[in-house]
Amino acid sequence: MKILKTTALAVSASLLIASFATGQSYFPSAAQDSDLPREGSREITFGGSGESDRNFDNGSLSLEGSYGYYTTDRVLLSARQTINNIGSRRNWSGSTVLAADYHFLQGPFRPFIGPNFGVRYGGKSVGDSFALGVQTGAKYYLKGSSFLFGRAGYSYTFDRPGDIDDAWDKGRWGYAFGVGLLF
Repeated sequence: MKILKTTALAVSASLLIASFATGQSYFPSAAQDSDLPREGSREITFGGSGESDRNFDNGSLSLEGSYGYYTTDRVLLSARQTINNIGSRRNWSGSTVLAADYHFLQGPFRPFIGPNFGVRYGGKSVGDSFALGVQTGAKYYLKGSSFLFGRAGYSYTFDRPGDIDDAWDKGRWGYAFGVGLLF
């Protein structure tokens, strides 16, 4: 039931963002149609990200990068690498995540939503585990196939598939902002 509530929240947030997109002509330096994703397009991103526990009491900052491939002009499959707490031998962690995002709208402002799955690993204080979650965000394409992005999501970790039901309440919020290039 909690998965449905969080998914509904993510979908609602994406639709709210999409409702503001009707004023796309007000965004400066917007990309032309030729600069937007098409089937077979690829993208790379670089950004800063962070995460916090579900009560936003504890968190960390990170660096992340991704590589993605558009299977259609709206569906992006991507692999994302994140490194947390750089410079700390004891508390460092990382994650490798595969995601599938559905992009709404066709203009330069493109909200998206989708699931992700990956692994989390790290130093002495972070155990290795699987991660599963949902994410939502938006991209704004500038001229020349570059774009800005923001993303937020909720994910939880588990060691075995049987742990999934108990893990939802121990999930973490993640967020990222950065730049990307479409090619």
